[in-house]
Amino acid sequence: MASIAATWLTQASQNRSQRFLQEHTRRERLFGEFIEEAAKRYADAVVGEPKTFVPLFELYAILGKLRLFASDPTLKAADRVMGTIGVAYRSPSMDPPDPDNPDGSRYDFLRNFTDACRFELMGIAP
Repeated sequence: MASIAATWLTQASQNRSQRFLQEHTRRERLFGEFIEEAAKRYADAVVGEPKTFVPLFELYAILGKLRLFASDPTLKAADRVMGTIGVAYRSPSMDPPDPDNPDGSRYDFLRNFTDACRFELMGIAP
């Protein structure tokens, strides 16, 4: 009886670990997908002419997927990214980053989102 219980506990633990790893991988992939698409859409908004809103729908679809799995701090950061991109789409084209001014904070609109993702993936509550 003890052998059966030990086997069952070991199997349950392995299943839990496997589900955790799969969930972690899913979030990691989705976060990366959002970052890549957001960067493309922001670049389109900053320097692209003419501005079309159709590509934004892909980003909104990814945001919808994020809403299924991500934590509240990560979602709030994603919403801020979306707001930044929306403002950029409604604004006139901006100059590209100046290589002589390494600050570039004006273009680092993903920082809070990537930090939130990192904390979530590490299991750290902000």
